[in-house]
Amino acid sequence: MKSRYRTFIALKKELESYEKQGAKITMSGEDVPAEFAAMVCAFCERKSYMRDYIFDDHGRVIEIGFNKTNY
Repeated sequence: MKSRYRTFIALKKELESYEKQGAKITMSGEDVPAEFAAMVCAFCERKSYMRDYIFDDHGRVIEIGFNKTNY
């Protein structure tokens, strides 16, 4: 459980920094807060999420989408 908690904290900090820069966070197409996305990715059983980075014309991240993967 400690490693999942560390994963959650690290991902939450990373996603919050993107949010502060104006990027939005989505899960399966719906806007979500950074903390929610980090919690789902770190603690959900039997699900994996793949990140999809969307950039503007200047190379800045404007959206990070999390999509469920099936494997």
